[in-house]
Amino acid sequence: MKKKKRMHLFWKIPLVLLGIMLVIFLYFYITSLFLHVEHYTVEANVSSPIRIVQLSDLHNAEFGEDNSKLIEKVAGQRPDAIFMTGDMLNEDDEKVDVVVHLVTELSKIAPVYYCYGNHETAWERNYKKDLHQILGAAGATVLECEYVDTKMNGNPVRIGGYMGYWGQPHMVTTDPAEKQ
Repeated sequence: MKKKKRMHLFWKIPLVLLGIMLVIFLYFYITSLFLHVEHYTVEANVSSPIRIVQLSDLHNAEFGEDNSKLIEKVAGQRPDAIFMTGDMLNEDDEKVDVVVHLVTELSKIAPVYYCYGNHETAWERNYKKDLHQILGAAGATVLECEYVDTKMNGNPVRIGGYMGYWGQPHMVTTDPAEKQ
């Protein structure tokens, strides 16, 4: 009799774990289908407020046909600039039409500043194409290990793109003055 109860318990534990894993998977899958806007206020010494929309890690996802829902949501924020901060495409998918269309449409709303993520870097390595040029032609200012000085609402702003966590060899220095 005791053996039967142990066998029954033995099968319950994996089923419960499988159920928990399924719920977690469904949660992340379902939440990835919806757009959510989060507002943050950063106190700064500026003469007038600056509104920035930041997009990251879309991995070729589309919200509505041709990203129409995303583009509408961004336009509704009335941004002064749009920052696209990497992993907007997948390193193992040669197609860039989703991100190129998105950049083209977003650049009609506000200036687009694009910084690479590890997928962009790997994509260029995998397909031997100049993504910097492709995104620039679509309307983005691509900032990879560089910055630009500009004005937003009369405020001087420096915008930089740096993917240092990726540990690119050309970004490593032994000069103590450059490390500061």
